[in-house]
Amino acid sequence: MRNTLKKNKEKLKLTTFAFTLIELLAVITILGIVALITYPIIDKSIQKSKEKSLEQTITNIERTAYSYSVEYDLGYSTEQKALPLSELINKGFLTNKEYINPVTNKELQGCVLYRWDENNKQYEFKYAEDCSGIEGGTGGSEDEEPTITLAYNKDLINSNGLSKENIPVTLIGNGTVSYCISDSECEPNIAITQNNYTKFITNEGINYICALTTNSIGSSEKACESFNLDKTAPVVSNVEKTSDEETSITIQVTASDTNGIQNYYYSINDNQYVIKEENTHTFTGLSKGTDYTIKVYVIDKAGNVSQITEKSFSTKASMTIGDYLISNPPTGLNTKMEGGLYRFQGTNVNNYICFGTTDKDTCIGNTDRYMYRIIGINSNKQAKLIKKEALNSVSPWSNNYKSNTSWPGSAVYNIINGSGFLNNSTYMPSGWSNKIATMSWKYGDTNTCHTSAASVYSAENGWGNTVSAKIGLMYMHDYYYGLSGGNNCCSNGNTCKTSWIYLSNNDSGAPGGAEWTMARLGYIGGYYLSWLVGTNGAVSGNGGNYNSNSYRPVFYLTSDVMIVSGTGTASDPFIIG
Repeated sequence: MRNTLKKNKEKLKLTTFAFTLIELLAVITILGIVALITYPIIDKSIQKSKEKSLEQTITNIERTAYSYSVEYDLGYSTEQKALPLSELINKGFLTNKEYINPVTNKELQGCVLYRWDENNKQYEFKYAEDCSGIEGGTGGSEDEEPTITLAYNKDLINSNGLSKENIPVTLIGNGTVSYCISDSECEPNIAITQNNYTKFITNEGINYICALTTNSIGSSEKACESFNLDKTAPVVSNVEKTSDEETSITIQVTASDTNGIQNYYYSINDNQYVIKEENTHTFTGLSKGTDYTIKVYVIDKAGNVSQITEKSFSTKASMTIGDYLISNPPTGLNTKMEGGLYRFQGTNVNNYICFGTTDKDTCIGNTDRYMYRIIGINSNKQAKLIKKEALNSVSPWSNNYKSNTSWPGSAVYNIINGSGFLNNSTYMPSGWSNKIATMSWKYGDTNTCHTSAASVYSAENGWGNTVSAKIGLMYMHDYYYGLSGGNNCCSNGNTCKTSWIYLSNNDSGAPGGAEWTMARLGYIGGYYLSWLVGTNGAVSGNGGNYNSNSYRPVFYLTSDVMIVSGTGTASDPFIIG
């Protein structure tokens, strides 16, 4: 009995909690039949929904075309024309979601066909996938060929291929667009979300902008443009006079720019500018011995304009420097003295003169190289010049203070007539030594300190030795005559210090302090001594063989040197040509 009950319970458990294999197969079969019956019905319903959505999308596109016609003139042709979807997209009338085909989930292509209905006085719009053969239309394809355009104002680029302004470049693409900017062709890596995107080119130099557009199936097109920006103005660094005549002035301009100079502009006395490609220009028809104001500016190849540089130059006068000074004596020039000499005397005299340059500003800015003072005019109307500032300090005669060395054999003679001055381009630019006369310089000993200009001149003029040379030093009589009245400079040093020729009045930082003259004192007490102007202003003998003092070259201009301009003041020195 118990065994029977146990078997029945086990059977009951199996029957309650599980299906048989036959039962499972039956259920699956039934479900499959149901699916076969219902799937076409559901699929058809979904498809119809997508088609309805497509119809609505097309309707919206056609309405968008109407909105486009309100803002843009489509004309009133009764012939059918095409309005491409790309035009509606580019003008912002359609967004990305508004032209997706819900059936294929891809972008719609094609156009909206339109014509003017003359009877109803309105447009008719109808979407078409294929618009080929219709004015304004293209072939239909869901994978339109990608296009990219880099649009910019070509008027910003001049004939030299340069721009002086920032350049806006608009990227117009019909797919996914990216771009890059570099100094060489590059691979676009910056994505943009707009179909029309404007980027400004702002960096000077070569700029490449490249853009890439890609359509829905991966086809792409790339375009690159290069621009050369030059926004920096050129610089005029120098304007100099290269030649002058009585009625003309020729100038040369030095200017620089990254891309080169296009044109030079020249004006004289604020007259109309003359435009030239060359950096030299000659002004003609001028008046002799006249100051002129010349203005210059340049334009570079990008069109940038430099600042105006203004300079003053003068035409050549018809008078020699000697004739001019005698005919128009400046302040301090006294009439003939011993030997037919004209001398500048006093403290404030207008005898400043430039030598080595014809440019007044250069002369004033470099007085240690170019500024001189006129001692006087000799009987041949030759101007005698002394360098304003001392060159150096030197023991003029010999290292052996007991040797009997004459002026032509002295150390200072060889320095100033050699590489220390006459043959030194720092002080003697090319061609200027031709303006210095070769003179017969007297030399000898003077063993007495004379008490007047006339007596010391007579003593030095009586020396029997001469040397033919271009450069010498100051004589003692030059120093005496520089003082108004030619007073005694043997002991009255403070009075003599007021003379314009006194070294410290011209060069307060002169090396050596005192200044050598060409006169020797002679052999005294076992030494050969020389005359110098001391720091106290008095003349005295000193050991020219072993003491170092300052020296200033002295020379005569040739008699044909012409005066160009100037009044002889420190700010308006005489300019010679």
